[in-house]
Amino acid sequence: MAPVDKTIFCFCHWGGVNEIGADGYVTYMGGTTEQFLLKSGITYEELKNIVFDRLGIEPRNKLLHFTVKFNKKQLIRLKDQDGVDHLIQFNDDFAHVYVSNDDADPPATPVVDGMRGTMIEVEPNQIQYEEEHVSGDHSASASVTTSCNDAPLVVSTAWDEALMGEGQAFENADAFRQALFKYSTAKKFPYKFSYNTATYLNVKCAIGGCQWKVIASHEASTNFVSIKKFVDCHSHSPDQTNFKPQFKSKLFRSIIKKEGLECPTLPRELCNDSLKNFSIPLTYLQAWRLKEKVKKETEGQLEDSFKLIPGFCNRLMEAMPGTVAKWSCAEDNTFNRLFVAYECSIRGFHAGCRPLIFIDVRHLSGPSKGSLVVASSLDADNGMYPLAYAVLTSEEEEDWVWFRFSLVLLSYSEELN
Repeated sequence: MAPVDKTIFCFCHWGGVNEIGADGYVTYMGGTTEQFLLKSGITYEELKNIVFDRLGIEPRNKLLHFTVKFNKKQLIRLKDQDGVDHLIQFNDDFAHVYVSNDDADPPATPVVDGMRGTMIEVEPNQIQYEEEHVSGDHSASASVTTSCNDAPLVVSTAWDEALMGEGQAFENADAFRQALFKYSTAKKFPYKFSYNTATYLNVKCAIGGCQWKVIASHEASTNFVSIKKFVDCHSHSPDQTNFKPQFKSKLFRSIIKKEGLECPTLPRELCNDSLKNFSIPLTYLQAWRLKEKVKKETEGQLEDSFKLIPGFCNRLMEAMPGTVAKWSCAEDNTFNRLFVAYECSIRGFHAGCRPLIFIDVRHLSGPSKGSLVVASSLDADNGMYPLAYAVLTSEEEEDWVWFRFSLVLLSYSEELN
């Protein structure tokens, strides 16, 4: 599998152990931790050299392991180029690489089984693409997939691990805010900013007297933002929060784009997905505006598509000689008219159609107003035969003269120059 083109912040660890707390949070205790930027295209040997050079240890008799974003509690053996590609592709803003002695057991990461409260041993060299999720009947499971068409609008199975702890790095302040939104939604508590700038962020739980807080600031000479202090402990019961996630359009759009998810085409579907996955009710107008903004950001501005019309016309005439494809613009160089008649339609009209041309007009709705004009004829069986179509920005006399003159050329000339 080819790696995607991206850069992530990578932690490399040596000499410590992974420990799991009562809350299921895994931390690396003791030892040495270094960091470096990991870019796609790096080879396995280059990665090994960087890790051992940063940690200042000899590579002899050493093993490498890593974790992926959808299962940060399981260690996977890093032993070849495929492992490097998986390390980059299946992590987002940051990754972890662990070094251990070859003659010792790998740094085990125990997993808490939420259904029974017991410990489960995980094979370190086995990649599992399915994660267990605790549901009401304690039997539900979901498969991890990279297809955005099969995924729901929001993939929130790992949102409770969006904030991992001190030292966690993010691409910028916006990436930190997005992770914070995911984390608070998964943990179901409100938060507020004491400071909220591009270089320093101080966040506290919005419940009065609660000690939960996180402080993040940017790293010198970079755009990266890392967590400096993280008190992940609430001094109130979940019943006190009365948590109601707020709709934040910018965060919704960034989540949809970053996770490669497909935005529903109907606003009502977006309302249902938001309520199901976020517990956030959206009005029809909010859903429609969100859908339009996502469409604009992913597909580009509608006005930019008009720049493709000249090339579209030239390509049609090159691919199908005899085709008529022409356009005109207004004095301010904006689109005005388009006329298209395919060579096969022209030839069929002269070969077997009655000498009649019918014109039908339909007004266009949406952001680009105008009219769609279609010219058709009757074939030998009195069936409708399409001859040409045009798009006009208005129905003034000048536009109709231009369209009718184009049709006259088609109807009186069997061979077009």
